[in-house]
Amino acid sequence: SSSSSSSSPVPCPNIDLAHFEQNISAVIALQRVVRSRLIRRRFRAIVREYATSAYSLFMRQRYRVLREIVQTEQHYTHSLYDCIKFFLKPLRAAAEARTWKWMTAAVASDMFGSLEIIYSANLEVLAQLLERYALWPAQDRFGEIFLQLTPVMTLYSSYINNFEASLSTVDTLLQRKEFREFVEEASANVGSGLTLQAYLIMPVQRLPRYEILLRELIKYTPTDHVDHARLLEAFAAIKELNSDVNRRKRDIDNRMHLFEMQRRVEGCPKGLVQPHRLFIGESVVACRVAEKSSKRFKQRHVMLFNDMLVVAKEEKQSFGSASTHLIFRYELSFNGIECTFDPTAQLLTFTRGDVAVLELRPADPAAASASEWDAVVKSFHEAVRSHRVREQTIRHLSSLSPASDPHVLDVIVVEARGLFGSEDGALKAYVLLQLGFGIHHTSVRDSSVPRWNECFSFKVFSDTPLDEVLILKVYRKNELVDVMVGEAHVPLSGCSLSLGAPSYFVAELEGGHGGHLLCSLLLHPPAPA
Repeated sequence: SSSSSSSSPVPCPNIDLAHFEQNISAVIALQRVVRSRLIRRRFRAIVREYATSAYSLFMRQRYRVLREIVQTEQHYTHSLYDCIKFFLKPLRAAAEARTWKWMTAAVASDMFGSLEIIYSANLEVLAQLLERYALWPAQDRFGEIFLQLTPVMTLYSSYINNFEASLSTVDTLLQRKEFREFVEEASANVGSGLTLQAYLIMPVQRLPRYEILLRELIKYTPTDHVDHARLLEAFAAIKELNSDVNRRKRDIDNRMHLFEMQRRVEGCPKGLVQPHRLFIGESVVACRVAEKSSKRFKQRHVMLFNDMLVVAKEEKQSFGSASTHLIFRYELSFNGIECTFDPTAQLLTFTRGDVAVLELRPADPAAASASEWDAVVKSFHEAVRSHRVREQTIRHLSSLSPASDPHVLDVIVVEARGLFGSEDGALKAYVLLQLGFGIHHTSVRDSSVPRWNECFSFKVFSDTPLDEVLILKVYRKNELVDVMVGEAHVPLSGCSLSLGAPSYFVAELEGGHGGHLLCSLLLHPPAPA
């Protein structure tokens, strides 16, 4: 009986299962909260680790450069659109309607060049950039867009080669009251405050900008990135094109300075803009024009060029206005000028012979620092000295006699083919030839295939004539400003020259327009003593 009692089951106590279920639910909820916090903590650690990694820094910088590329491209294309809408199309319509007899389709074409084609090409580039940028970083290939742009870059080269003629055309037309009023009204309608010249120079400035932006983008693109190789390829293509463009851009920037000076200074001489003239700098000084018997020093703006200086008076435009404009007062050519400096009196004196013609000193001697005034004096001294050296060199070369044993080079300009614009019919073309200090030009030929057969002689004073370079520039005669069609730089060393034997060569014209010149050279030995 005892065994049977021990083996009998023990009755279970009554358990409140509902109470346990509530506790289990609370435990599960607590576990869920803990797991969530642990997951978030781990996720933050992963994000923090990625954010401080080199790859993440590269990607953020890459995104910054991409954003700058897209934003500047948007601003650039919008500015080109404004130029076309408010300037080019109204002028083209005026040419078709013959509103002004001096505004023709050819003049409008010379002024704006290939601007419309450049705008269309860049509009397509912008569309692709925006599409890729919206999908970034899932779509992170931008190099191929710039590779597609490189063939279009030849349009920029063509535009830049025509830019000097474009500025000259605008400058000439601005002398007309009707055109000046049109430009002012168009600028006001755009609302940007930019001049027509400022719009026209934008393609010139954009091409070097592409090179800078691509260099920056490559800097923040890892070498194993899928876009790296194509970016390098696009950068190399644009850099090669820029090497020639940068040389021309420096000339263009200088001409823009000259145009700006001529625009800013009321009554400025119209001949300020010259191909040989370079703008060096501008200073506010105390000035006395001695050759005009001025007795007092007056504060003036002095603009320094490589062959002259211009003195202007500054005046406020209206009462209470902070803006100023300049009024022309005096110009001094450096021909025959000497420059001396008295450090005790801080006086810079320009003399012709023994007569002082102009004196400069600091506008405020108490406020002017010694280093600033020394820099001003140095720039004026160097400009006068360099001009004097050029004068002496030219006088020396022009005074040389046959006894100095110069070689004589005969250049025969035969004909030109494939010139830009000749496909539309006759082309009024002529050739400018330059060798050293000698310059000649052919007559004007009104033909689609102009033929001259004209001979020009140059004296070559160099001991090694083959080291010289012959410059040939083809121009199209225009009503307002002659337009350069193309140019060629021909080293004589590559022309198979020999004394007394004619050498024929074909000069390929650069500048994106194509075409070539057929010429002949004949080098004569020095005349016997």
